[in-house]
Amino acid sequence: IKPTFEKLRRLGMSAKAICSQPLLLGLSFEDNIKPTFDFLRDELGFSEKAIQPQLLSLRKQTLQSKFEQLRDELRIPEDKIAANLLHMSIEDNLKPSFNTLVDELNFPADYVRHNPRLLGLSIATIREKLLLMREHGLPEDMVTNSGVLKRPLADLRANLGFLFGDEVRLPPEHVKKVMLCCKPWQLPEQWARRTAGRDVSAMSDAERAEALRGARSSRPTAIER
Repeated sequence: IKPTFEKLRRLGMSAKAICSQPLLLGLSFEDNIKPTFDFLRDELGFSEKAIQPQLLSLRKQTLQSKFEQLRDELRIPEDKIAANLLHMSIEDNLKPSFNTLVDELNFPADYVRHNPRLLGLSIATIREKLLLMREHGLPEDMVTNSGVLKRPLADLRANLGFLFGDEVRLPPEHVKKVMLCCKPWQLPEQWARRTAGRDVSAMSDAERAEALRGARSSRPTAIER
């Protein structure tokens, strides 16, 4: 077990990730793990960083089949297929998620195909986030934005509460994506700094939006190919 663990570590995998897949340590590194790793990297084109331990216990034929189903049945471009989708069930998870996003939640099909990481998110949570943003009148291109939808629900709720609260009262058309992707403390901090000594009640909508412009986006870590 220890030699396999050390070889996995040399492939760039964290100890925590390896220990989360204990069955992997029972496989032959040379006969099972390394050939699968090489296949994912060299044949399917994933970066070494994107290849997680849970994929290495799967057969190459299984990985190839799932890759082809994502490409041929869901029509996801090859260069958009994320490695984390390959350990999910096509029939039980990915297809139902795709159909729900497109048919029920009104995502453009091509947008989902070019942002397939949406398929790896909780549909129930996406639905709740969509409802929350639509209730505030935000435009659809922002409501369905994958970067916004990856933010934690609690953060999104806090940011919307601040933007539309009694102090800021920002109209929906002045809300920017970066504002929704901030950490909850960043918007109030920026607002306090930029409005210090000003009569907030006399500020125009454009001035209110400008006061929040410097708030930094806290982007989610991308899942690399």
